[in-house]
Amino acid sequence: MKHFADNPFFDYPKNINVLIRTDIGGSYGLAHATRCRALAYALVARGAQVAFLTTTPALRDFVAPWECWCPTDVSERSIFGSILGHEPDVVIFDTVSPFGEELYPLIME
Repeated sequence: MKHFADNPFFDYPKNINVLIRTDIGGSYGLAHATRCRALAYALVARGAQVAFLTTTPALRDFVAPWECWCPTDVSERSIFGSILGHEPDVVIFDTVSPFGEELYPLIME
């Protein structure tokens, strides 16, 4: 079976910086983090640079060897500021609720 990325018409960007925002454990469970770790492996295999941003420090060990930032201030504004500060090309959210309604206008800018 051929992989879709083997198709010469499938053109994906190389050398992009991807920031994955997810959490692990407690009420979050493992599914979000497991899915994101699998995605990180696939992205790196295609040449992307991957890092994680979380509010749960336990994610650091789960996603090693990738960088994983866990800000001490876990407010929505702080998380949003952390995302902007890392200047990713792409942000992937796999969380229960990435942001409240007040931050969506900022995200869309």
